[in-house]
Formats: sequence, structure tokens, C-alpha cells
Amino acid sequence: RVLISMMQTDAAEVMLDTLPRTAEWYYLKGVICTRRGFYTNARRYFETACRLDPGNAEYQSALAGFARSASDYKSFS
Repeated sequence: RVLISMMQTDAAEVMLDTLPRTAEWYYLKGVICTRRGFYTNARRYFETACRLDPGNAEYQSALAGFARSASDYKSFS
């Protein structure tokens, strides 16, 4: 989280890839993908994080952001 907050996504990803794949891992990979503009991958990571830890409000909020964005996009089409 510290590396991501410092916009050091490459270093954060290298570190993440050495850790076990938990809900937090999927959430943080989603954050990294979002920062890089890989929105389809980010959404998948957030969905997995939510599936693994459905009670986590932070993960739910990240995924909900994609639902809002998709809805906003459809409004302008």
C-alpha cells in the first residue's frame, strides 16, 4: 500500500507477486491496474477481492466505482 500510495506501481507489483494471493492481494492488484488504465483487469481483480472477502467495504467501494463508471458511460452514448 505504501508503494502504491507513492505511485511506485512497478515496485509494488514486484513485491505483491511474491506474496500469497489473498483478498487484499487481488484488491491491490486492482488498484495497480486502475492506475495503469487496465480497467478490465482491474475490475476482475476487484470482483475476486469482493468474492473472497464480501464484507470488506473498501473492496466493495472499488468495485462499485466501476459500476458507476459504466453507468455514466452508457448515459453519454
